[in-house]
Amino acid sequence: MKWVVFIGILISVFTETYRGCITNTESQNFRVDVKADLSDVSFPLNIREPSGLSFSVSGDALYVVSDKTGGICRIGFTGEVLEKLPFQGHDIEGIEVDKTTGEIWLVEERKQDILHLSRDGELIERITDVKTDTKYNSGFEGIAMNGDLLYILIENHPGSLIEYSISSKKWDRHKLDFAKDYTGIDYDSSDNTLWIVSHESRTLNHCTIQGKLISSQEIDVKQAEGVAVDRAAKIAWIVSDADSKLHKITLKD
Repeated sequence: MKWVVFIGILISVFTETYRGCITNTESQNFRVDVKADLSDVSFPLNIREPSGLSFSVSGDALYVVSDKTGGICRIGFTGEVLEKLPFQGHDIEGIEVDKTTGEIWLVEERKQDILHLSRDGELIERITDVKTDTKYNSGFEGIAMNGDLLYILIENHPGSLIEYSISSKKWDRHKLDFAKDYTGIDYDSSDNTLWIVSHESRTLNHCTIQGKLISSQEIDVKQAEGVAVDRAAKIAWIVSDADSKLHKITLKD
């Protein structure tokens, strides 16, 4: 009987010791893994303050702009830098690649200028037709393209969507009201809609081309500032300005 009691005590001590070993590390990691969507991953970027994201013409890479340096990089889907373009800008926030010509479109936040570049990064034109009354540092934040139309985001104060015609130089403004701010945009040709990320709300939002919300999903991205959506693969690529990462997010919509 004494041996039975002794063995029982040993088993109890061993069990508690084992539990103690995994509580601070393994058990916490296990809980995180269970809750996380295993397809949502992030990759480090050797790019300071990435702000803006667009697929290449062939869709086999991404273009990203640095708000810190004003440079443009072509990157792979695991964050590696494949090419640095010679362009050097200032206060650049958004980037879009014309999927027909490969030409590049950028926006400058405070000056509210639209920059049209060649596919090699040479300046073709600076467009100054669109000016809005916003607070300092709350100007142009993102750009997307649909043929002759450019969609430009105003971050906040107030948050807005600009629809600009390249040929006629006319533009309309739509008020946005579904998030705290608006920091990245992509056009979805599969259903003629837009995808807009919000840094402060930490959401990825599916919208009409007039900026009306269709659906929204939460994202675990710190200071999201650029988005490119692959609807067929149900993937959104999002860059984080704060920690210089490329996030791969599974679409819920």
